[in-house]
Amino acid sequence: MPIVKMEKKKSKQSGGRKSKLEYKFDIEKSPTYVLKASPKGTFEIKSVSSSNSEESEENDAAANFLRSDNTGQLDKKKLPELKNIPKVDGNQNYSSNLSKKSPELETKADGNQNLVVPTKSVWESAGSKLIPMNYMQQGIQTLTSRDRRIRILLDERKWPKEPWDDLTIEMFIAQLAAMDSNNFITKIGVGEREARIFSSLVEKRHYRLCHGVGRSGDLGEPQPKAIGSSLMSSLVNNLVLDVCKQLISSKVSAAFLCPMATGMSIVLVLLALKREKPKAKFVVWPRIDQKSCFKSIITAGLEPLVIEGILTGNEVQTNIDELITVVKVYGADNILCFLTTTSCFAPRVPDSLEPVSKICYDENIYHVVNNAYGLQSSGCSHQILEGSEAGRLDVFVQSTDKNLMVPVGGAIIAGFNKDLVQKIRQTYAGRASSSQTLDILITLLSMGSSKYNDLLLKCKENFVYLKQSMEELAIRFGERVINTPHNRISIAMSLSNLAPELDLEPRGQVLTQLGAMLFRRNVAGCRVVTGIELKVVEGHQFRGWGSHCNNYPSPYLTAAATIGMERNDTDNFIRKLDECYRKLQGTFGPKRTLSYEFNQVDTDD
Repeated sequence: MPIVKMEKKKSKQSGGRKSKLEYKFDIEKSPTYVLKASPKGTFEIKSVSSSNSEESEENDAAANFLRSDNTGQLDKKKLPELKNIPKVDGNQNYSSNLSKKSPELETKADGNQNLVVPTKSVWESAGSKLIPMNYMQQGIQTLTSRDRRIRILLDERKWPKEPWDDLTIEMFIAQLAAMDSNNFITKIGVGEREARIFSSLVEKRHYRLCHGVGRSGDLGEPQPKAIGSSLMSSLVNNLVLDVCKQLISSKVSAAFLCPMATGMSIVLVLLALKREKPKAKFVVWPRIDQKSCFKSIITAGLEPLVIEGILTGNEVQTNIDELITVVKVYGADNILCFLTTTSCFAPRVPDSLEPVSKICYDENIYHVVNNAYGLQSSGCSHQILEGSEAGRLDVFVQSTDKNLMVPVGGAIIAGFNKDLVQKIRQTYAGRASSSQTLDILITLLSMGSSKYNDLLLKCKENFVYLKQSMEELAIRFGERVINTPHNRISIAMSLSNLAPELDLEPRGQVLTQLGAMLFRRNVAGCRVVTGIELKVVEGHQFRGWGSHCNNYPSPYLTAAATIGMERNDTDNFIRKLDECYRKLQGTFGPKRTLSYEFNQVDTDD
């Protein structure tokens, strides 16, 4: 872009006439032009330095705008626009901009003003020589429209409301990739890490963004040799922050995309907190039967204090009294944090974040929330907001694949303390793959917030439909849908009448076989919980694994209505469940015994 320096001065005219204004334009690498303005409002432009290169003058976008073809006079069509140039003292800098149709004034915070001068694009200057300009105009307009979307995205750094088409997204990513050093037209790489990719398929898979994100000292730090990738990373961090603000609360102050799945992202959080409170070694953990969450505590070198839930009605809820007791026993100074959970499988319900946050505030203990697939749940989001307002809730972690429908491998770490979130980001060692960043960028632009809100509404409708369908099926077999009103994602149906005459162990095999039969019929995500399984995780024993407590009164299966689910998924699931239940019921009716070997399928995450 040519830089135009403009200097205004008054020159007295002979005969006592009023002085007239002169605007002196010094165009970088081009002749200097003087734009003279008389009191009557007429303008004249002329060169005050010699240049014999017609080609240079034609390529000078600013000069082409100010001058008419083959004359030293100003183009009259541009006269009304130039009349609006402000009468200010001192030297001002002006830059041209391809996307503008007319000159505009921009006032910056320091008081300086920029004149944005429209210029001819490469398509206007070259394309018009190849085909008629009236044909070119339509194509130029659509290019300008796409450029405008990109400009607004970079200016606002917000999640666009309307979805982008694939072509615009690919154009944007191609422009980002072109700024990385491995894609320079002329490049000389003599380092050990120059994004050299052997396979062209791998290079295409990553859209040629091969340098990764971050630097050795900070996951959010830009790389000099990867400007496009760094810009993409910074933009995506702004976008996921806006996602959290829209779905949870405008009070969320910081967020970033961590290139690890939820469990390892929680490890990163715990390691960062450990540096802030090095003497503390315990993590208070209300039991949730998911191995990755529990293992994250062990991996971080900390000791879990497992708090068993209490059975209230049909729901497994947070034992607040036990949380208070454990703080008194172990001491607040020795406890690093409370690690609570929002999204979970019924009959477990989200932890009571409001009273937990009050305890953490009173005792000055960190509070981390495992919000794995809770971003899509208005109930979980509301709990996080309530917890942050009632007391202390520092950080919450959510999966990208479960909430934003991208491949597994990323998580959003967010919180209400900007400095703390930044320290967590800086704890990450080295650079990271840009795959997760690219996936999120493409998905958020393809989806738009409007489409995502439509998916959330559909998710709520599917939950109601799934529950109704399971209730109808349960009645046919004398079962019941377990009432868990505080869990609006997962639904549990009892299996009390399936092989009830068998002893616990053989009956548990029959119940497990139901899950295996469903899996072989391509039903994924359904969990059968016997209530009698003993699971050992990192040396710790959990009785009644899967039910989130030691003695849940009945076996059951669960299914969830999550984002992206279709109505026909429920119909097909109910049909397959009906088929499998009838088959097992016929095999293991009254006075029948276990007569064949079972193939078990472990569907636990």
